[in-house]
Amino acid sequence: MLHHKSLATYIAWMEEMIQRIELYTKDMTYEQFVHDTKTVDAVITPLIQIGENAGNMSKFYPDVLQLPYSGIV
Repeated sequence: MLHHKSLATYIAWMEEMIQRIELYTKDMTYEQFVHDTKTVDAVITPLIQIGENAGNMSKFYPDVLQLPYSGIV
């Protein structure tokens, strides 16, 4: 079931997920990242949550932001 949240809540949650990804991958090269399965797994969950939030934002706020929601999802 979809829960309607304020646009600011969706954006803040997405920013938090981005910050987690940045924290998990700080000072890593691409090669280090792709060979570190723990970090890859840790990054996947925030990416999924960003996509889910973008999908919800597109349902509840389709005309508020000019974002490529389908591309984000």
